Amino acid sequence: MREALSNVVRHANARHAKVRLALRDLDGNLEVEVEDDGGGIDRHTDHARPYGMTIMRERTLSLDGEIDVESAPGGGTRVRLCFRHRSAGIPETSVPASLGAMH
Repeated sequence: MREALSNVVRHANARHAKVRLALRDLDGNLEVEVEDDGGGIDRHTDHARPYGMTIMRERTLSLDGEIDVESAPGGGTRVRLCFRHRSAGIPETSVPASLGAMH
């Protein structure tokens, strides 16, 4: 998401950007979204962003996640990343009674 926000600042000419973090389900799947109201991505003429897009896709793969980029020239851009939180599925350990009683 850092790369998506960097793109908003450097390339989008946006007035506003929104960042949203949501727990998709009880299995620990998270969704992070960055949306801006900037100029969008023109894939035919914009040669500055392919490197950033590659970075986002590689980082998403490292999380075993999915990324979706929606954009239209003049219509803003939305980057959505979905992945499973790394601690999901790890059982919680109980707190020893001696620690639970401390104030």
